[in-house]
Amino acid sequence: MKTILLWDPRFPDRRPARLTVEDAVASAAVRAGVAAAANPAEAGALSAGGALDPTMLTEVVLQHGPGTATRRVFLPYSVVMVGAAAGLLAAIGSPIPGGVTPTPTPTPTPTPTPGTLRTLSFASIAGFGDSMMAGAGASSSGRRYINIVATALGASVYNAGIGSTFLTNNPDKTGLPRTDNGRDRTSAVLAGGKRAFLVCAYGVNDERYMGAPASINLAGFKNDLRECMNIWFVGGYTKDTVALASPFWVSDNYLTNNPNDADFNGQTQAGLAAHAQAVKDVATEFGAFYAPVYEATLNQTSLVGGDGLHPNDAGHTAYANTILDGVQLNLRTAPTGVTSPTPTPGSGIIDVSLTAAAGAVSYDYYALVAGVMVVALSDVAATTARFTGMAENTYRIKARAKFSDGTYSPWAFAAADVVMAASAGGPGVLRTDDFNDAASGALWSTRAITLGTGSPNTSAITATNALRGPTAASSFEIGSYGQVAVGNGVYAQATFIALSNNTNLATGLALRHNNSATSTTGYLARYNGQNISLQKLVAGAATILGTNYTFAATVGSSFTLRLEVGPGFQRVYLNGDTTPIITATDATDETGGLGLNYGARFQTASGGSGFGAGSGAHLDNLVFGAL
Repeated sequence: MKTILLWDPRFPDRRPARLTVEDAVASAAVRAGVAAAANPAEAGALSAGGALDPTMLTEVVLQHGPGTATRRVFLPYSVVMVGAAAGLLAAIGSPIPGGVTPTPTPTPTPTPTPGTLRTLSFASIAGFGDSMMAGAGASSSGRRYINIVATALGASVYNAGIGSTFLTNNPDKTGLPRTDNGRDRTSAVLAGGKRAFLVCAYGVNDERYMGAPASINLAGFKNDLRECMNIWFVGGYTKDTVALASPFWVSDNYLTNNPNDADFNGQTQAGLAAHAQAVKDVATEFGAFYAPVYEATLNQTSLVGGDGLHPNDAGHTAYANTILDGVQLNLRTAPTGVTSPTPTPGSGIIDVSLTAAAGAVSYDYYALVAGVMVVALSDVAATTARFTGMAENTYRIKARAKFSDGTYSPWAFAAADVVMAASAGGPGVLRTDDFNDAASGALWSTRAITLGTGSPNTSAITATNALRGPTAASSFEIGSYGQVAVGNGVYAQATFIALSNNTNLATGLALRHNNSATSTTGYLARYNGQNISLQKLVAGAATILGTNYTFAATVGSSFTLRLEVGPGFQRVYLNGDTTPIITATDATDETGGLGLNYGARFQTASGGSGFGAGSGAHLDNLVFGAL
């Protein structure tokens, strides 16, 4: 069998169909001037035998591909006679008097129309989807739509379709994600090596399931499809090697009278159309091929099998042809050369640069972790951008151009990951300072805070390289590090030097701290000269958590205090002991997302003279980190 590009002689300007047919028919079509060899190396062999008469067009049903696939076409009568003699044609109609000579005459090596799939070829295809991808409703493996597509494109098939699965990994009514959902097995299509082309066709089950509308819904489906695309593009696929197909049409009767599961009753055609639009939107966002299967099969009951849901052989053929006719809807010029230099460990800063896209007015820069967008910088006018406050993790950066008409280019992905490593201070360290920068010969020097993103106050450095307040009575933050997503919790640790045990002393650490004139909130580990307490501040009002720990430091000595705050727990440690001296399980987050807000607080309360250089407490060796 040979693969040819077959024109319809009645409409010579239309794109040709890519068909695999018996050698005799392929040769006759080429010699009659209505087809060309898909493989230029076979053009000579298919042209051998002399020209055939291109007139007297006749409508026939032509067998092509594996099994008994058929397609209705118009062929010159000379080609029809060759096919009929070989037993490969059916339903032969009456010739059109006089025939039609194709204009222009196809050449043996036609130029594919940009953005179309049918005229391309690939060595291998991965199919990712549900029961329809797996072949439900097809009479044989050769009649599955993904096999028909593969045959037309000259590719081998890796079928990763699994019946009864959803794309989304959001929980159903049981509170758990569905087994074998597509989002959790996204990397399956990369197993054993990336295939040359990927077809993703999901959504029939997602869109029909009504058992958990708060979690399994249109927004979740679209988000998870986007994350799948992120993972595939990071894995090596591109806009030119991925096709997304909208879901196969489902009849109103099946939407309201599902015989197998009541949780699949209640969806509407508007809901189905919205899911199809979501697939189209994601394909457009990434510049991939879009196959409008829902649109092509809408109300086509003849394409639905006996179970009322899955496509029959004709439906699989229609499904395949829609994919083969898929196009790329977003042909805007994307930026190139998205790169990030290796960041300074523990700095939290990732710089990005790219090569401009012609006509762009701004750019979006996204940082991904395992396919999930974690930080977005939108409408950046420059071809460079800076992410700040980035926790230790492995990131992949993607960027796209925005144009004056409000449209966007496809995403361009950096070629490699960028790793934010731990600082030299150790695993989990986000910020550290030993305050070893006092002015030479001075008792202390005024210091503008550079730790983190800023502070409202100025502090001082002692001649012994420790931090203290610049006035006799002071209350100030020594660092700011805002809302970093660090998952398991955060900690602050510092060494305190006790210069007095005055009962008015109040010094310590604060996490998730928000200090303002009207609302001071956060968690504090505080030392007052007599004990250590764990406090929760809400709008300035303190509540003691856990049990105060009796402790009085020897004047002139130092002690190390550590405060840990995470989801539903708070812990205070003293002098490096692995057992906390105070624990609590407060579940309320007073300051928003998990992270260091005003990272640590150093306070020497008023109570007479003597606070400053020679009394109160000084602070040294401050560390902020992630648990």
